[in-house]
Amino acid sequence: MVHATGSWTAGLGELSYRREGDPARPSVVLIHAVGTSTHLWDGVIPILAAEVDVVAIDLLGHGASSDPRRDLTIPEHADAVAGLVEHLGIDPVTLTGCSLGALIALDVAARRPGLVSSLVLNGCPGWHLESQRTERLISIAERLGPSGRPGPDFGLAGTARPPSAEVAARRMEDLQRCGRWFLSSWWAMAAFDPVPRLEHIRCPTHLAMGESDFHLATSSTLTEGISDVRLSVIPGAGHLTPFDDARAIARLVLDSVR
Repeated sequence: MVHATGSWTAGLGELSYRREGDPARPSVVLIHAVGTSTHLWDGVIPILAAEVDVVAIDLLGHGASSDPRRDLTIPEHADAVAGLVEHLGIDPVTLTGCSLGALIALDVAARRPGLVSSLVLNGCPGWHLESQRTERLISIAERLGPSGRPGPDFGLAGTARPPSAEVAARRMEDLQRCGRWFLSSWWAMAAFDPVPRLEHIRCPTHLAMGESDFHLATSSTLTEGISDVRLSVIPGAGHLTPFDDARAIARLVLDSVR
């Protein structure tokens, strides 16, 4: 069993990652949501590590990874993730992302299909209109204020269940660390149209949406556009499903491992 941290220098920064489980078993790669870190998966990782090899990545500008050298697009984040998978020699992997991480995972699967055996998308935006993406960006930017940085009063949106004091403190620490890269990441999300990528996804795909996730209404775009896809709605969960129901997400991921 491995319990380790590591880093790898991508083209535009240094990616940090956690690795747990048995490297001889199939690999699952976890990509977190904007403003969070590998700690999004704290409840999921121990369950997965008992059965598979788990690599949880801190995106550039988040967690223990370095700040990127400039603002990044979703494809550039995806290239960094793909590069780490190749560096570790663990492909093909079950690629699992949440929100921003889901869009990145989707892009990797569409453009680098040989690296991905199966795909799990948690809270993935299925917005097919530029107006949908712009409206969401504006609503976030208005809450950030002129600094473009999340303040202590930004809150812990995205979950349907109140977090413990420990988890709330960890989330606020992650959010503050993200700083200006929070709004930068939202610009990247607003600029990214997932629809043209969907027809290029050939691996089995599982879409997990919380019952009260604001993106649930857009999930039909994904289920109609991906050829081999199934949808699971997680009862009582919000947008950040790994926080709200870690066991359900872990079971879903393990069921998707190829």
